[in-house]
Amino acid sequence: MRKLFLFFLLGLAACGNQQTNTPCQDDLDISKIELKVEVIRLEDELFACKSKQDIKLFVAKYDTLFRRYDRYPINKPQDSLASRLWDMVQNKFIDTLYKDVKIRFDDAKRGKWQQVAADFERAFKHIKHAYPTFQAPKIYTTITGLGSFWGAPRSTDIYMDKQAIIVSLDFYYGKGARYRPPVEKTPAYIWNRFVAEAIVPTCLLNISNLYNATDNKDKTLIAKMVDFGKAYTFVRHMMPCLPDSTLAGYTKSELANLNDKENKEYIWSYMIEKKVLFSDSPRIEATYMGESPYIAEINKKCPGRIGCWIGWKILQKYQKKNPQISIQALMSKKNAREIFEGSGFNGN
Repeated sequence: MRKLFLFFLLGLAACGNQQTNTPCQDDLDISKIELKVEVIRLEDELFACKSKQDIKLFVAKYDTLFRRYDRYPINKPQDSLASRLWDMVQNKFIDTLYKDVKIRFDDAKRGKWQQVAADFERAFKHIKHAYPTFQAPKIYTTITGLGSFWGAPRSTDIYMDKQAIIVSLDFYYGKGARYRPPVEKTPAYIWNRFVAEAIVPTCLLNISNLYNATDNKDKTLIAKMVDFGKAYTFVRHMMPCLPDSTLAGYTKSELANLNDKENKEYIWSYMIEKKVLFSDSPRIEATYMGESPYIAEINKKCPGRIGCWIGWKILQKYQKKNPQISIQALMSKKNAREIFEGSGFNGN
């Protein structure tokens, strides 16, 4: 099973599903599916601490969780998690960040968290309907000073395993955030996708790993494309009203370019002409699957991660030709080339 990395796949600006004004209808009745999503707001408990002893009790309370999550190297006593969190609580800039996050996510009229929590519950119930043994992980929210105080040197926007999801809400403030990571670490074209609407689909992309059967011996680009296409299909199945742009992480103008008939045909013909589909070159994979503002080898109208987008289009074609196939059967199909050839995909 190929791992879908959170930071790589994080997608996310919002617009309408398929770019129409037609309201989406989720036809699955999930009212009788028993599933409770437990949410723990760590940031509120943390900033309620008034002393270093309070911080130590907080760390002890969630010791098992923090042992999995925190990856900061402990070389000196001041490097301990309790010491770092005490510094964080006392930092006036972090206090401002916390207040900003509270307004963005918990404001009575415009707060984002209530919708995020509802999306988690509905998506998890969809997964439970398709896979009855699914156990919903606990949801923890926190702030990390944009990663400064937790788990260096890796990105800490979201941590996931089967038991827990930890979301650093300060990464998902969205437009108007007064703090952001350095541009050289997170370019604008990536940072602009960090919005509240991104949280649930980003998590689902990773949950899809549990069900996405892949042939690890097949290193070809088309195999990677189809595998990512299956992951996108999984998310859309569990969140049927999710906008295309939110799932794929493209802006309106990028989607317009991708839906332009002439440009769409040019991108596909270029890939065919260069014979990249069945290449197993890591360089080719990085070019067509990796993050970039656009793919220079093709043109400026071709956004980065084009292989993921085309993989999803291949899956859509395959589903259209095989309308009877269930999501379980689709996700269990290992042979990417069989899916590609069975789709009849030709760039449109």
